[in-house]
Amino acid sequence: MRYALVVMTACGSNAAVVCTTTLTGNLDETIESTSACATLRDGALSLEIASTTSGLSLAISIDLGASSSAGTYTPETVASWSAIGNRATADGGECVYAAGSDAVPAGSFTLDLAPSTDAPHGTLELVQFVQAEQDVDCGAGDDEMVAVAF
Repeated sequence: MRYALVVMTACGSNAAVVCTTTLTGNLDETIESTSACATLRDGALSLEIASTTSGLSLAISIDLGASSSAGTYTPETVASWSAIGNRATADGGECVYAAGSDAVPAGSFTLDLAPSTDAPHGTLELVQFVQAEQDVDCGAGDDEMVAVAF
């Protein structure tokens, strides 16, 4: 008789946490990485996401305020937020993906932050706009959807 041992790790200070980021729009990619995990410091939620496939580098920051409690957050419920990404193209250009309270157009997000006593956990759905240099092919669409489970 054979038995299988299945070990599942959970988020915590000693666990290797895998966060999943799904990109749809001009990019079609799923990124699983420990570097995509969120940090919460001084009321600001931050995510750093890097892709070895498309070369996308994405930095997200959401000011949740002093309470930074569990709940649902949107652009209308936070003081400021930003999501800036970029990637080099095969033709030597650069594609920029931008959204935030100071961006035009602003884009949007929905953050569901779960109760946690250690690292932050939740989901983030984000819409960014593609900004391409002249004669640079960033894809047919004008926006990129980003979904992160952390």
